[in-house]
Amino acid sequence: MNTTLFFLKGLIVGFVIAAPVGPVGIMCIHRTIAQGKLAGYVSGLGATVADTFYGLIAAFGLSFLAAELLSHQFWLRSIGGTVLCLIGLRSLLARHVPAPAAAAREKLVGDFASAFFVTLTNPITVLSFAAVFAAIGIADVGEKARWGAALIAGVFGGAAAWWFLLTSLAGLFRRLVSDVGVLWINRGSGAIILVFGTLLLLSLIGHGP
Repeated sequence: MNTTLFFLKGLIVGFVIAAPVGPVGIMCIHRTIAQGKLAGYVSGLGATVADTFYGLIAAFGLSFLAAELLSHQFWLRSIGGTVLCLIGLRSLLARHVPAPAAAAREKLVGDFASAFFVTLTNPITVLSFAAVFAAIGIADVGEKARWGAALIAGVFGGAAAWWFLLTSLAGLFRRLVSDVGVLWINRGSGAIILVFGTLLLLSLIGHGP
């Protein structure tokens, strides 16, 4: 029963941590609308893997690894902000929306990698996981390997469920919008992503490495 309980706890935590719509959420929505559901699903998978990594660190009290990531957050967030700005500018300046045909493998790898890295560049996420885990009680998760595995599998499943839901809803919305509408949504989401990236870079002013 404990194994199932840990899985359910992980499922809830993964969903809750992933759900707030930030830059990666906007990125996932705009890729789904502009490029098709596959691009959105792959982007969501990248974010899911990054969230699961942070969940693993928080669940097993890997404080040395968390401290190492936090100590390098200036560079992580600098790169993350730059990536967001580049993605936002590309979408904002787009003159047409690519047809959502079969995506090239290289493009999908890029979609996964950018979502994974942007999610990973916010090491504060590990503190969010630690706080939620403390609230729901997982102190004995390390007693049996299967409990820890169930918890992390739950985190992955919960985060994946959120991104699947978000992408599916965006895909349904796509059917209601004309190609011209999609172009403007693409540009609008690009502007929002650019704002996120700019704010992230501005927040680093005065906080040197």
